[in-house]
Formats: sequence, structure tokens, C-alpha cells
Amino acid sequence: ALAIAHAVRRTVVYGTEISSAALQAARLNRSRLRIRNVRFARGSLLSALPRRLHGGVSVIVANVPYLPPDRREEARAFPDGTAVGTESDGLGLVRQLLRNARTFLRPGGSLALQVADFQWPSLTIEAVKLGYTAPKTARSDAEGPVVGRLVWPE
Repeated sequence: ALAIAHAVRRTVVYGTEISSAALQAARLNRSRLRIRNVRFARGSLLSALPRRLHGGVSVIVANVPYLPPDRREEARAFPDGTAVGTESDGLGLVRQLLRNARTFLRPGGSLALQVADFQWPSLTIEAVKLGYTAPKTARSDAEGPVVGRLVWPE
């Protein structure tokens, strides 16, 4: 949220975080960096966002835990609790985000998220069933994560 708010100064950016410690660190960094166009709220995914944002958000960017539980070895490179997702394929939180983002995105708005390259094909099928269009990866390598973009129809 801080990087986006710094890069796009003429907009208001909202950041949500379930961890109190991470939220406190983000607020300290906001103050230290003198970034004034970002608001933080404690909550899971989009649950902490104000209702007035329903149907008016241009872009939602998320980096939620997505690795399947059987890939815990890969998750060692990340802080505890930040890489391994829920459900057998790791995409439980990502699916929740896909469902809930539809309420917030304006027509033509985008959802950008990170998942493992091997998860993207099945995730896009689910996203299209939910009404998203134009699934596209922004970056990919065979072994690493992919940053994907989904569009809410106009």
C-alpha cells in the first residue's frame, strides 16, 4: 500500500492487514516516509474497507498466502504465516478475495494478485465463472510466482 501510495500521489490508497504487528509497522513507515494518501485498517482482506467504496474501486492489489500446504519447504524463505495458504491447494484466501472484490471493483476495475505459476490456469477458470474477464499474467517464470490481473466487466 505504501509503495502504491508513493507512486500514485493523487489517489487514496487503503491497506488492510490482519496482523496487529504488521499494521503497526505499516503505520510507522507511513509516518517515517511522510506518505499522507494511504489509510490502514485492521481486518482480513477487504472486510475492513469502508462500505462507501463499494462499486468504486479501480484497482485491488493483493499478496495473500497462496502456497499449498505440501510446499511448506518453499515457504521457509518467508516470515511464518505469510506464504502457506488455506485449503489443499493453498488458494482458499485467494478465492475469498475473488468473491469479495466483486463488491468493491468499479466496472472495468482490476484485481491484481500473486499466485504460483502452476495455480494460475485453474484460478482463472474459477475467476471467469465468477464473472471476471481478461485474465492475464504480468510476469511469469516456470518455478516462481506469477502476478495475474483480472478485470471486472464493464
